Amino acid sequence: MNKIKIVMVENTMAPLFHRYLMKQECQPAHIELDLENETLTAEYNAEIGNAVPFSVHNGICRWYGIPALATGQSINDLMTEILPLCERIHAGYERHWDGHNHVARLTEDALEADEEIESMLVDWTPNNMAEYIPEWDDWYVEFYSLLDDLSGTQDAEEFDDFASNELAAENYINGTTQTASEWAIERITRQIEHKENHNEWSKALPAWIKADESVIAAIKSWEE
Repeated sequence: MNKIKIVMVENTMAPLFHRYLMKQECQPAHIELDLENETLTAEYNAEIGNAVPFSVHNGICRWYGIPALATGQSINDLMTEILPLCERIHAGYERHWDGHNHVARLTEDALEADEEIESMLVDWTPNNMAEYIPEWDDWYVEFYSLLDDLSGTQDAEEFDDFASNELAAENYINGTTQTASEWAIERITRQIEHKENHNEWSKALPAWIKADESVIAAIKSWEE
């Protein structure tokens, strides 16, 4: 009987794709084997830069990098495929106190299984990933370009018409039905919530954006 439980990701086009506003690169994605909680999951690293949790640094959680653009089905299939190797790692795992921290101690067989997963993922490419990789960067409107596009619009409907072409690819990736104006408001709200200095650009926002409740709440929270 398997001890490791797979937590499946959403079966969407790119469930692990995440890129913060004002950042050119998306966040790295990985499969995580949590040896203590006995789970196998797939996530993106929310930290900007190369920071990782102590549990990863100490080997208790094992991270295996995968393409951020992988489809949900490909990721779930991969986790199912590597489950036997993960079971071997777990079987040879011991939580050890080294005098400073709890760290993972692995048997020789567990280390071999860990290396097999790493080797497997070096050349792993989802079969259907290539369908939407080309011109990926062209599908995203940069933040300040978005502000420029918004500045001349009088209402949400006008912006929806203006930006519909740019939005089409984003909706395809995320499997959403957002309108362009909803998409813009979401990103502006996120930018404010991330404590970016909105005073530099928020004055240029059109009245219909400033009147949105989520934008008002984000600005109020930022100023508190």
